[in-house]
Amino acid sequence: MRYFLYFLLLLTASVQADPIWTTEAMMETKSISGIEISPDKQSILFVVTEQETKGNTGHFIPRIFQSDLNGLTIPFSSESVASFSPRWSPDGQWIAFLSNRTQTNQLYLIRANGGEAKQLTQGQRNIGAFAWSPDGQKIAFAMEDETQQEKNRDKQSLTVVYDDKSTLCRLWLLHPFEQELSPKPLTTDEYCVRGKADFGLLNQEFDWSPDSQKIIFAHSPKLTLDSFYFESSLAEIDLITNQITPWEKTAHYESTPRYSPNGQWVAYLCSDCDKHYALNHQVAIRTKEGNEMQLLAQTPNGGPFLVGPNLLGWNQEGDHVLFYEPHGTTFHLLSLPVNGQEGQDMKLSNRLVTSPSLSRDRSFIAYVEQSANEPPEVYMTDLNRSAPIQITHLNESSRSNPKTQTDVITWKSTDGETIEGLLTYPIGYQKGKQYPLLLVIHGGPMSFFQQSYLGNRYPYPLAAFAQEGFMILRPNPRGSCGYGAEFRCANYHDWGGKDYEDIMAGIDDLIGQDLVDANRLGVMGWSYGGYMTAWMITKTPRFRAASMGAGVTNLLSISGTMDLERFIPDYFGPFSKNRNLYEERSPIYHVTNITTPCLIQHGTYDTRVPVSQSYEFYRALKQEGKETELVLYPGMSHHISDPKMSKDVMDRNLAWFKKHLQD
Repeated sequence: MRYFLYFLLLLTASVQADPIWTTEAMMETKSISGIEISPDKQSILFVVTEQETKGNTGHFIPRIFQSDLNGLTIPFSSESVASFSPRWSPDGQWIAFLSNRTQTNQLYLIRANGGEAKQLTQGQRNIGAFAWSPDGQKIAFAMEDETQQEKNRDKQSLTVVYDDKSTLCRLWLLHPFEQELSPKPLTTDEYCVRGKADFGLLNQEFDWSPDSQKIIFAHSPKLTLDSFYFESSLAEIDLITNQITPWEKTAHYESTPRYSPNGQWVAYLCSDCDKHYALNHQVAIRTKEGNEMQLLAQTPNGGPFLVGPNLLGWNQEGDHVLFYEPHGTTFHLLSLPVNGQEGQDMKLSNRLVTSPSLSRDRSFIAYVEQSANEPPEVYMTDLNRSAPIQITHLNESSRSNPKTQTDVITWKSTDGETIEGLLTYPIGYQKGKQYPLLLVIHGGPMSFFQQSYLGNRYPYPLAAFAQEGFMILRPNPRGSCGYGAEFRCANYHDWGGKDYEDIMAGIDDLIGQDLVDANRLGVMGWSYGGYMTAWMITKTPRFRAASMGAGVTNLLSISGTMDLERFIPDYFGPFSKNRNLYEERSPIYHVTNITTPCLIQHGTYDTRVPVSQSYEFYRALKQEGKETELVLYPGMSHHISDPKMSKDVMDRNLAWFKKHLQD
């Protein structure tokens, strides 16, 4: 009998339970970016970011992979170091890329058919964007000078002048096939070249002329993020004479220049809007001499997204410019005629398309495609969109996890404005049953919720929430991207005003449909979403639990401590003229109204929203006897970059809302 029981136990153990969504499963989802199509369009390079943990710490490591059109995918770089930004040489024989093998991000070169990578640069600072010349003989790259702190390493004084303007980012020129590698600077101290975007993302703010004899670049007054958002100009380098010619400014902001195929025109982004951080940009073209300028048709969203590619370049014929921007809860690719006529929507897919990349000859485009139930994978199609091909199957294993239902919904706000959002149903949803509702608020505030895969890593584990029986609302209230410039600017001087009403109207609409339990509501958000979370629980006792991630709680103190010194004044005006508004819309001044238990999470090295914001809020709540918990993530910035800490953020949020909302 005991042998029979032993056999039965073995049989039972061998039967695997059906997969479910957990935070562990979400951590396994691979993110894909940095796509590059080979010149012959038979192979694609891209970057896959996965977790690597050792002991108590870890990193998300980007690695370069290569796929052919049949979907055969192989790693192109080592597992142990970060490698990213692959760039094919124009003849397809070589691949240049960035790697941190020597602690800083430096340029490397490797044959396309494999072999040992050769280090091309040995700078003390990270290299930013870089690009091959069309003739394939040179590489231009952007690199910052040493900071004053680094220059002081061998000096007795470690004094640093705050807001020092002496550090620059320069353009450099390298001949990668010469025996003696000796990069030379192309720009002088008069120019601070734009080499990367916000959050450290590389941003190619320069372009080679088709004949490889000139480079046009964007530059700002100094190396700060405020300059990146507020001020930018164009200039051109003649590599034959080494002369730099600044172009006459036609707008206070000019960036992302791109030569036309024949080299006669330059397309770029420009803006004269005084609402700088809402990013109201328009595409313009100018002659190669820079003396004739023409605005192209305004795009539906009225400007690009917070980060990422927007101005992809020209079409083959040189009569259209390709522009990529948010549209509702997705992105779309627009073809803008240079004659000023209205742009055409080049619909690539019914699902979410991100990370688009043009082939060198401008005939094909590759991109990442995903949806709420479809994990991210690389696709490619010609620009006629005749036959899209799925290139990768990197996230195939996650397809066995339960499917979720996510609908795009709309509702009317208090003043009749139509608001859009995403509603995710619990796994195993039963019609007629009321469910606890989790409200998730995005950051920015000029960000937006997209129809992305629910199994992606995120501080608020959406797929795991749905698995645990929660309904999830992700609204795009006033101030969000994707609905035009006017909508995106509608929360200026009004954080916590109409945006709050937009969100609460959405909750009431769901309650009116008997979809959710009005007595079991939770709210959460990171950054601006953290601000709104803190603000909402001061306004209403309707939420039974809240989680604030890296949230703004005191508009007065953050305006003087965050890395974007002009961000808060851009939205609220100067403090000296609007002190009452700053205090009125700061959650910390209203903590006595709070009855909702509040979890607080924050990285200790956050310069965007300094951790002091959470300290202030936590201590104010404790002094008032409110239920709260503060969790700090040592060494982490505004985004949690350690895998174990990232999972901890998700686990704590899942446990917090299960504790307070599940009866």
